[in-house]
Amino acid sequence: MKRITAVISALGLSAALGLSACGGASAPKKEVTAVSLLEDVEAYTKTLKSMESTLDMNIVMSGADLTSLNEEGTVTLTMDMDMQTTMDPTANHMTGTMHMMGMDMDMEIYTVLEDSEIVNYMNVLDQWSFQRLPYNKDEMSQLSASTEELLKHQDSLNLEEALEDTDAGKAYIVTGTIEGEDVRGILNQAENLVGDVAAVGESLGSLDGLVMNLRYAISEKDHRPIYSEFEFSGFEPMDEEIDMSVDSYTMRIDYKGFDTVDTITVPQEVKDSAQELTQ
Repeated sequence: MKRITAVISALGLSAALGLSACGGASAPKKEVTAVSLLEDVEAYTKTLKSMESTLDMNIVMSGADLTSLNEEGTVTLTMDMDMQTTMDPTANHMTGTMHMMGMDMDMEIYTVLEDSEIVNYMNVLDQWSFQRLPYNKDEMSQLSASTEELLKHQDSLNLEEALEDTDAGKAYIVTGTIEGEDVRGILNQAENLVGDVAAVGESLGSLDGLVMNLRYAISEKDHRPIYSEFEFSGFEPMDEEIDMSVDSYTMRIDYKGFDTVDTITVPQEVKDSAQELTQ
């Protein structure tokens, strides 16, 4: 549980700062393509100070080792979170609910920089814990180039012909499919946050056969993002000696506000009550 929670925290912040940051303030006067839209996203991200969003995740795991939890040997974990993110200093605050095995669990996560380390504070089942992880200042600074990894795979990106009607207005839809080691490069943005992307592999399975389908909605009016969806498949078994694997993993981010968060501070009572987790 602690490993999955830590990975979710890392991927959530990686998504906020990296895979799906923010779009431009005004639409440029040039031909609109999937690449031009993502380039506009990257340019504006460098000026962004904060963001508010919602994060929805769904993970389905199965295997003989899960039959002790239910006869089918299948476990579905879903998560609905509200998320606030600041860029300088780098920090993230998530609150919401995790549903697993018929239980709804309130959840709260702070990810902050303390004494040159990334610290995850996690509250599950009314118990605060924390975990210290390495911090690389040079790599963290690269997060401003939010779409850099996606733009390395321009041939895998497409712009749908039709605009989509959303609650926030009409949107361009960028889609794409990225596979294997190329997905690893994108997920390495999580490594900038947690020090070792291997934690993702250990918790969710090998990434070698991974396939990532993405769907990215960007406002026709001002090129700001409306939502992004990521669907991962092709996870290999976590361990040869463990009969358990991830069958599917989906994530959706809806963008609610830009430059709307001043600071994120971990309350002193959280720090005082949190118990440290070891690797």
